[in-house]
Amino acid sequence: MADVGPTVIPSTLDLDDAVLLTDVFPTGYQAAEMGDIEEGDTVVVFGAGPVGLMAAKSAWLMGAGRVIVVDHVE
Repeated sequence: MADVGPTVIPSTLDLDDAVLLTDVFPTGYQAAEMGDIEEGDTVVVFGAGPVGLMAAKSAWLMGAGRVIVVDHVE
């Protein structure tokens, strides 16, 4: 939609961390948001890659009581 403009990355934020804010975090957050998470819910995230981990963190932020992440790699 491109309805937001570019922003300056603060010098205190490492570029490797900043890149997570461009796609990985918003995608994981939207996934959690679409799950209609309510306080105390148990949430299962399938896949512990970058997007899955951000979905799990977002679920915690939304008040999930328990978050389970399932992946084929330990």
